[in-house]
Amino acid sequence: MKGNFRFKRAAHIKVPDQFFKPLATGIREVDASFSEVGGIIPSQVTFITGNPGAGKTTLTLAIGAQLSTNVPVAFISLEMSDFQLANQARKIAGFGAVHVTGDFDPEGTLEALAEIKPGLIILDSIQKAARKVRDENGKPVPFDRAQFMIVDIFTRYAKENWVPVLLIGHCDKAGNYKGPSDLLHDVDSHLLVSYDKDNDLRTFGFGKNRFGGEMGENLFGITRDNVWIGSPYVVRAFPGARVEANEPHPLEQALGNLRGSWGTAQVRGLISTALEELRTMDTELAGKVDTTRVKHRYRGKSLANCDHRKGVITFGEKVNRELVIGQVGYGKEQRHIRAHVRDSADLLLWVVVHEWCHLYPGMQHHKNEFFELVARKWVELNERMK
Repeated sequence: MKGNFRFKRAAHIKVPDQFFKPLATGIREVDASFSEVGGIIPSQVTFITGNPGAGKTTLTLAIGAQLSTNVPVAFISLEMSDFQLANQARKIAGFGAVHVTGDFDPEGTLEALAEIKPGLIILDSIQKAARKVRDENGKPVPFDRAQFMIVDIFTRYAKENWVPVLLIGHCDKAGNYKGPSDLLHDVDSHLLVSYDKDNDLRTFGFGKNRFGGEMGENLFGITRDNVWIGSPYVVRAFPGARVEANEPHPLEQALGNLRGSWGTAQVRGLISTALEELRTMDTELAGKVDTTRVKHRYRGKSLANCDHRKGVITFGEKVNRELVIGQVGYGKEQRHIRAHVRDSADLLLWVVVHEWCHLYPGMQHHKNEFFELVARKWVELNERMK
């Protein structure tokens, strides 16, 4: 046989131990998205894209800052000035511990990385780094070829050293990547970041991921003084964050926000918070279904539906319009709704619980026993808010 070409049985391939030691941020939405084992896989190379101003850098730095308490994090910043970096350190808890440089050249960067031995590398951005690549004669390398070189350099480093790398790339206003689209084939994962200015709603989610993980949209936000990831009404595990003793339950707060303003962000905030609470509380379903793998997404014009076989709950455009009691629910369901639901916010929460209950084996049809299950879970969920 020519050369060293051989086939081997997949069963004979040993999965390295490092694969089962992911970097976990402690933020459920992040860890569940990056991999099916929960966290960023050592050696995982992730390409992060999004429209200008979507929040790519801030989201990535919040993830890196969260990890910096456990491993050294290296941030190659070619987009921000020292003043902007200092402002990020003020806004993002834990960012002060991140190792930062404002320069790049392939050889020098690799030497500097060898000194600090990072557990995570962030490059912002591929395009700016490509502008600095030179050939053996000191001349600039053609832009597209330089981008492939950048991805190749960091991919080899990631695989040889078991260090995950986050590569930020810029898109134009139409959402098209400013560079060769083939780069997507050279990375393990592609994370898309988007910003709906009309509703002040930022989301992130994977379009491609060789390591599994949840593929639905996740919320995040940027304020003057803080960055949050997940539901905007849940305090996340950033270093130093705490919940006061008199703080309302996250789901109660989400309902209050929706009653105050029925907007896209408030609707998705309630849905995310409710599903997070259901995952935590519903040990009865957890014995039958891996609830951590239940995904939710927003697509189509309907109100909501559940594909129990795939574990996907889909919410349509109708959830963005204020719901009316008497116009939502099946005939046999109406008496349960009248007994428990007080307003539109409650009704949306009922819809979430309804679709969740379809995940139960044998509960795909709208029979009396199904509506009784929904009512029981509704009561259980509301008891947790007291």
